[in-house]
Amino acid sequence: MPAKGDAKKDNKKQMKPKEFWEDLCKESKAAAKEFGFRDRNPILSMFEDVIEEKKDDDFPNQIIVPYEIEACLVKVLCKSVSNVCTAGQYNDLRCLRFWNCAFGDIGVKYVAEGLLVLPSVTKLEIIDCLVGPQGAGYMAETLRKISSCNLKLLKLDHNAIGSQGAALLAKGISYNSKLTFLSLNYCSIDKFGGDALSVMLKSPEVQVKTLNLEGNDLGSAGMVDFAVACMSNSSLNKLNISLNNFGGEVPVMQALCSAFRSNPNLTDINMDGNLIGDDGLKFLIENLHDCKHIACLDVTPFVNPQHLTMLGDWLVSNASSGDKSKKGSKKGGKKAGGKKKKK
Repeated sequence: MPAKGDAKKDNKKQMKPKEFWEDLCKESKAAAKEFGFRDRNPILSMFEDVIEEKKDDDFPNQIIVPYEIEACLVKVLCKSVSNVCTAGQYNDLRCLRFWNCAFGDIGVKYVAEGLLVLPSVTKLEIIDCLVGPQGAGYMAETLRKISSCNLKLLKLDHNAIGSQGAALLAKGISYNSKLTFLSLNYCSIDKFGGDALSVMLKSPEVQVKTLNLEGNDLGSAGMVDFAVACMSNSSLNKLNISLNNFGGEVPVMQALCSAFRSNPNLTDINMDGNLIGDDGLKFLIENLHDCKHIACLDVTPFVNPQHLTMLGDWLVSNASSGDKSKKGSKKGGKKAGGKKKKK
């Protein structure tokens, strides 16, 4: 008599990929009817296209929605996928990607609710979907429910959640020990963003290793607040604060140096696109010269070439210091070549 685990595997083998997609079509029709959606159903069309184009040879590990849909259709999608995965005992759906969907805050609400019935999903991208602060709040509520939500990666790039949304999101993440990758590129986070994100950075529960904040507008004041909060963080490994409109003023450089020094796990830093000037770069090099854990530091190329050479030499020294992993050494050596990418 097979064990329960074997029975589950056998049930999964009995369902063919094409049947999985056909069931998604059926469930999509039923869910649309249940939620009162009687217009054209692009979610159903998306599943039908997979079958028609004969791309249904494998079970999906991700679902991508790359066009505008109404918010209620997100509910249809999550309900139909959840029903089919549960019925077929299918646990290999890992990623949901919504690109340019324009479903706004209500759409995010339905995505957040859907995550609670899709425990296998560990990666979520909601990019350029007209999400605001309220939508960030909905996502924060789900992130607090760590017994049901298993997200490890969250991308909310190109949504104007602002500092208000960042604060709500940070509060939710402060209770979460599963999320390891957070991207908030081009999210209209301003000078209040540094303080807004501080509750997340200071939380001992947080395990975020990669944090992307490119293309926001923290400015010098916001960056000081952000750096001060980073001094209490030990989980970050990779940080992107490029294009955030801060300069090389002494208070900013002092705060950043203290933040970089305080976390020995922080090896990869991108602060390109910020005009820190010769004085700012020189300050960084002089005050971080004994920080052997930093393998990569990207800065603006619009500085004295001599200072860039000094930076490269320092990174090469770090890479060959003996306490770098093979991967870190290669990365440091590459970045240390003195050829900085221009934007």
